[in-house]
Amino acid sequence: MRPEIAYVVLFSLLTVVAGTREEFNVGFWGELMNQRILPYLNLYELKKFTSCNRLVQGVCDSYLEDHDPFITMISPFMDVVDAEVFRELLRDTGAVVSGASALAYFDLHPLRSAELDIYATFDMVIALGVFFLARGYVFVPHGSQHFEFGALAAFRSPEDYLGKGRRGSLASAVVDVFRLFSSNSGQSVRISAFRFSFMHVVLELHSSEFLA
Repeated sequence: MRPEIAYVVLFSLLTVVAGTREEFNVGFWGELMNQRILPYLNLYELKKFTSCNRLVQGVCDSYLEDHDPFITMISPFMDVVDAEVFRELLRDTGAVVSGASALAYFDLHPLRSAELDIYATFDMVIALGVFFLARGYVFVPHGSQHFEFGALAAFRSPEDYLGKGRRGSLASAVVDVFRLFSSNSGQSVRISAFRFSFMHVVLELHSSEFLA
């Protein structure tokens, strides 16, 4: 049994016995949870743990306030202030963080990969790219991208972009993939641009189509 799971079982039994009596040392057990249990639980396990009782829920809620899953996941790529701005940008553009990045969110640990995967519709790529360019990232074009990143603003639609001889195809949901790199942190960002919403991609397309 994982040591942290043993602590969970022990703590659960003790809190059931003690209930909410005043003599129950909440401070001691809360500190134990923060040091010995919660850092080892993923988001699913932590949410299940909160259902033990009100004491556990209070400690877990406080822990999540101090260890925001999104801030923790994105920390290798930006500081806390920029992470909050980026969170709002994702909401405004309808873009999503995917791949290993999304798994890191549920693990409650910083992303271990050196690449952040973002899925967005083509019309929102500029806004996302500009965010990273303003923070020291540079556009790294692949073979058929003979232009500066800002030139994307000249394309009115995916069809317009693909009509210029780019590598995508009108039959594909994937318009193109844009990479940005930070020499300071060694991290890179990959923005996959789609003709459709990301839910269409998730529900109807095989991953090999755009990962190949």
